[in-house]
Amino acid sequence: MTERGKEKKAFLLLYIFALFIAMTVFLYLTKISGYTPKEITKVALLVLLPALFIVFLGGTVILKHHN
Repeated sequence: MTERGKEKKAFLLLYIFALFIAMTVFLYLTKISGYTPKEITKVALLVLLPALFIVFLGGTVILKHHN
């Protein structure tokens, strides 16, 4: 596998992992913690911020490693 192919695979796995985290946090907040649609802004921030942080951090590590 070429270096570019490994980088693409690493980014794909990173995005899948971030999507899994976002879905898990969303389900936790809505089903277990009892957030309602009225609090959707807070739920969106609590879901998106960890996922975006992981994608940013993981992307930085992948780019440092492959370049």
